[in-house]
Amino acid sequence: MPGITRWFEVEEPAILKRFDPTFTSPDCRFRLQFHSGYEWHMGADGWKVSLFAADEDITDMHPLLIPDPKGYRLLSHLQPWSFDSSTLALSTWGSTIPLIYNVNESCIIPVSYIEESTFAYQWSPSIDRLLVELYDSAILLDRSGAKHGVAHWPTEMEYRTPNLFWLPSGKYFAQLGRPTKKDRYILRFFQGSSGLPDDICGLDPFIVFPYDDTRYYVALRIMWRQAALRTA
Repeated sequence: MPGITRWFEVEEPAILKRFDPTFTSPDCRFRLQFHSGYEWHMGADGWKVSLFAADEDITDMHPLLIPDPKGYRLLSHLQPWSFDSSTLALSTWGSTIPLIYNVNESCIIPVSYIEESTFAYQWSPSIDRLLVELYDSAILLDRSGAKHGVAHWPTEMEYRTPNLFWLPSGKYFAQLGRPTKKDRYILRFFQGSSGLPDDICGLDPFIVFPYDDTRYYVALRIMWRQAALRTA
């Protein structure tokens, strides 16, 4: 059963990881690479994808991966590969429905019942479940496109990224968020196979992110002095 056992701080990384839109399959046989991104609308980037087996570009063997003219969406928290490296989950700008693509059989798996805007697709690292993230819920699919449940959480923060992630075991996933702007953050755990709720942990921000007001005292004095000079 998931839960929080202890808090501890980690050091800030010296060098931030370079953005690399390349996703390697769990068995390391394939690489999916997003490339040639372009902004077709304000803040909306369309991407092409290439599929590699080892160092060989095999995209031409998978013509169904050619996107519509607007291209693919490169979603946050994307985990496009299923645990067995057989299936991809991708998102196009022309549809709210995930494009589930079986690499071994070179075919698209039909999914037809998702009408809302989606935020991300994440395959479990160990079981046949795909998280399709909406702003207030997540739909669980399998590699055949069948639906296996819906996880819900209360929120008035419409169209905010829901902050979902699988636990390393792949048997549970968690959602971090708050129902309203005035509420504290809540960490909710759900069963990965069905989406049923498992546990809830209320998070005190002062425990998770200790606040030391002395670090900002000098900066505030400088700001007040600058404001006084401008109004004098």
